[in-house]
Amino acid sequence: MRVTPEIRLVLCLVPLLLSGAVAQAAPSVTPPRLVQTVRPPLPDWAERRGVHGPVSLVLVVDESGRVTDASALADPGPGLGPVAEKACRGLRFQPARVDGKPVRVKIRFRLRFLRAKAAPRPAPRRRLAPPARRPAMRPPARPRAAPR
Repeated sequence: MRVTPEIRLVLCLVPLLLSGAVAQAAPSVTPPRLVQTVRPPLPDWAERRGVHGPVSLVLVVDESGRVTDASALADPGPGLGPVAEKACRGLRFQPARVDGKPVRVKIRFRLRFLRAKAAPRPAPRRRLAPPARRPAMRPPARPRAAPR
């Protein structure tokens, strides 16, 4: 009996079908979705030092969508990490779901600290046009003496 490619394929798939590995569907996973955000103000000390930018965090979002734990991975300057961790406690998410059931998950999140808008600069002074210059006056030419 000659084994054709179609028969080989069937012979390979039969054990998988019998084990249920192929018939099992992958679980449907829905990531958490941000519902309520916070805009933390930049602390005064950071504003004075010029420290601002994004802070990368790892958040634990529970089954109700609340942040239960936050830890800073990277921050633009020392001291902004703890401020960001505290601010993230106010975030609210629609919880992650696996097969329709809410689950607790860890996610990466980036929180940006922006500088407060600087006070508007005063308009630059308008310079008045310089006074018109008079043409340079040259002394009258001296008459040349006749050659001797």
